[in-house]
Amino acid sequence: MNINRTLILVIVLLLSSLTLSAQFQNNNREKKIIQIAVGGGLGIVDPGNIIGGNLMFELRKPLTIIAKDYSLSINISGNTTIGSEAETFGLLTLNFNAFSQATKVHRNAFGGFIGVGLMLAQPRSKVKYDKYQGTETTTTTGMLGFALTAGPRFRLGYVYMDLRGYLGIVMTNPSLMNAGLNLMFTFGMKKRGRRGMQ
Repeated sequence: MNINRTLILVIVLLLSSLTLSAQFQNNNREKKIIQIAVGGGLGIVDPGNIIGGNLMFELRKPLTIIAKDYSLSINISGNTTIGSEAETFGLLTLNFNAFSQATKVHRNAFGGFIGVGLMLAQPRSKVKYDKYQGTETTTTTGMLGFALTAGPRFRLGYVYMDLRGYLGIVMTNPSLMNAGLNLMFTFGMKKRGRRGMQ
């Protein structure tokens, strides 16, 4: 299945990045300090089932610095979408970051990122109604899924932000998904010095 191949590719990329990080340590440790981002926005669970606010907390660990202005990072986030019900899930992604916030010392005005990985959410029950038999069947599915995240990053004054689009699709049942758009704030960015931005 294509989903299984995608999962294998994601795992290989994650392991490769960890190996590269171990083999090619960057002397500037400050660039690889963990970054924290928090924010919120709009979340959708199983299109039309739950629509409401989404809260997100993220840890971002740069692994490898590429050509000074780019990085590969591991991003771990916890999310809650609150509407008629509440849905909690997590995302683990390998991200390619460019310019603004690619690392803790990249203070450029603009940048961006794209990431792929895994979604893990609480199991959910799905009810199917057979109109010919007049019966209902309820199945409970695990919530391991494929995840995609992307968006622009930018700076306004001393505030660092990104517009985070995310999508998580359950592998065993593609009709079950989490999607949304959040405004995220990155904390702990180094203050600008007399030399200006990198």
